[in-house]
Amino acid sequence: MTRISAIRRVSENSNLDVRFSLCGEFDIANSGQVTEALEKGMAYRTITIDLTRTTFIDASILGVLIGLASRRRHINAERPRIVNASKTIRRLFSLC
Repeated sequence: MTRISAIRRVSENSNLDVRFSLCGEFDIANSGQVTEALEKGMAYRTITIDLTRTTFIDASILGVLIGLASRRRHINAERPRIVNASKTIRRLFSLC
């Protein structure tokens, strides 16, 4: 079974704000892709990660998101915002 997953920058506002959209399933197999894409947003004032079309994430992706938040904290930047997560993904966040 082939699985299609994509992360893309859907909008940016100069060097102030950037929004990424994750589409599909994300796990350890594509966590490097997620890390690489989100790292490109480090210079922006705000990073928004839209999970509207995300069907699955595992603990490795949770680690990527926590790592991003930690690195932003060290440079005194705003925390990344995660929006439109499904009930299942919100439950994973609350458990962890």
